[in-house]
Amino acid sequence: MIKVESQVAGRKLTIETGSWAKQANGSCKVTYGDTVVLCAVTMGSAKSGDFMPLTVDYKEMAYAAGKIPGGFFKREGRPRDSEVLTSRIVDRSLRPLFPKGFIQEVLVSVRVLSHDMENKSDMLALIGSSAALLVSDIPFATPVAVCRVGLKDDAFIVNPTISEITECSMELIVAGTKTGITMIEGGGNEIMEDKVESAVAQAKPVLDGIIAMCEDLRSKAGKEKVEGIRRPEVAEDFKAKVTKEIEPKLLEAFKEKSHTKRGRSISEIKAAAAGKLNISDEDKGAYAEVFDGCIKDIFLKKIKVDKRRLDG
Repeated sequence: MIKVESQVAGRKLTIETGSWAKQANGSCKVTYGDTVVLCAVTMGSAKSGDFMPLTVDYKEMAYAAGKIPGGFFKREGRPRDSEVLTSRIVDRSLRPLFPKGFIQEVLVSVRVLSHDMENKSDMLALIGSSAALLVSDIPFATPVAVCRVGLKDDAFIVNPTISEITECSMELIVAGTKTGITMIEGGGNEIMEDKVESAVAQAKPVLDGIIAMCEDLRSKAGKEKVEGIRRPEVAEDFKAKVTKEIEPKLLEAFKEKSHTKRGRSISEIKAAAAGKLNISDEDKGAYAEVFDGCIKDIFLKKIKVDKRRLDG
């Protein structure tokens, strides 16, 4: 067993690997206070399609709180909304950091083993998933950390307890890497933008400390990374040909303020251009990648350069 520890917001955070889920590509157990979460990651052995099929399965086991599910079967039921939302937080934070074109299936399985009813387990799920991927042989090399920031009586609280969260006027979950923020989830009362920026600034030193822990664990227990199966790179001449055909039409379609009409126009443009360019079955994946990339570029330009929303 290899373990790293550090104090985070006045409580001990422990990440350990080597004792649990040994048949997985990588696994980590994360403890914060008395809340314990086990994260295991596995990778499929074959190509799964022309996209990256990442699945996050987060489950809060009833026994973690010393309970047995009620009802006739005494078994765990379907995922609750909170579990689905936590799975999405983990997914959104990790997915952009896999290598471009990586298309092997990856399953991130997270189980809450113990809950002290004070320290929330959702943050531990992401920290443990990132650490498990780092120490595994899966091609994932960028550590991700997360922390929660609450605002109570105009003062920030880093990693507030469950009881403190109920008293906060704002709650942000901030995930990021060494170089930037990858995901923000939050809610609360109306608040000025500078308060949100200050909350993110409060989170950054905490993220850096957790990232240092994950890197330390990787240096001690990390496996050699495999290359994995990648989608072939799109040829530049193919990309230029497709972009020349679709970009003017997409720019015109993006002038439509109605989401429904705009979506219909984009679908028609995609089908018409594919027919005109004689896109073969083997090029459909590359065509979809170029088409989606062109939409993304136009979307970002509208927001960053033109300073306009698509609906006006």
